[in-house]
Amino acid sequence: MKRSARIIDPNLHWREPSPALGFLQQENTDFLVVGVIGQQGVGKSSLMSLLGGTNCRDKRFHFRPQGFETKEKGCHMTAGVEMFITSERMILLDTQPVLSTSLLDELCVNDRERGYVKMLFFMFWQRHVKIRRTGGGAPDLASGLSLHQVQSLQLVAWLMSVCHVILVLHDQAPDFNLVRLLTTAEMLKPTTTPPDGTDNVDFMPEVVFVINRSNRDLYQPANFIACEQIIAALMKYSKLKVRGHFGSWRKNLMLELPKDEHPFNIFMVPSANDRCRNPAYPSFELTIRTLRNLVLSGEKYGKLD
Repeated sequence: MKRSARIIDPNLHWREPSPALGFLQQENTDFLVVGVIGQQGVGKSSLMSLLGGTNCRDKRFHFRPQGFETKEKGCHMTAGVEMFITSERMILLDTQPVLSTSLLDELCVNDRERGYVKMLFFMFWQRHVKIRRTGGGAPDLASGLSLHQVQSLQLVAWLMSVCHVILVLHDQAPDFNLVRLLTTAEMLKPTTTPPDGTDNVDFMPEVVFVINRSNRDLYQPANFIACEQIIAALMKYSKLKVRGHFGSWRKNLMLELPKDEHPFNIFMVPSANDRCRNPAYPSFELTIRTLRNLVLSGEKYGKLD
């Protein structure tokens, strides 16, 4: 696959005919599906491109990142869901931002336009049929906000039903709203039927909390443990797989941390612009390479005990 293909439009509708049909077959299910969620501008497209094998110095990424002009306008880059298949048979799903003010603005504008057309229709109806208008008009911000929250929940719940690994991307620090969205979408997740047809078994994806652009303070053992405890407390009653081999990286990169047989799936990625060669802190290239190896070594099917 040379470039990414959009499989779901911004309204969360499947594109017909789907561009994925030329690459996927029902008889061939030996794929590892990796999705990502995060708010606007946290680096989702860049991270997924790097997981797909793109070098950070390359000018062409698999998923188009947010440009300088787009950042100045406060707009988002990815609309809907885009797919890219790597040579390692890994399906990467890059998604539009959740809880995004840019998407909310688009929804309000579209809602306002639909309300204006509806208002003209009622004016025409009132003039010719002589019926007093009792409602209608342009919806307010609340309707657009509710619609965007529902769309965010639908997107996350859909990823939980199709992905083996979900990367929850935070920017510099844990995002409470993002974790709350994740736990709420878990309640809406449809039951995923296992490949062998076993009943009463629900497969859950492995969730990895990735803190992008982590500063050096987060690599201090006390700060890392505090960050881990915060996310673990928020996910206390969740049945998602938040503990696994993704936490094994800290054995080699953070030797001062206490040993844990079931480490929490939290991963920190430093800024790509941080060129300090201090051996006490892992470099950006080493971190991305480690994360990619952990993703490729993950289980494709995991059963919730």
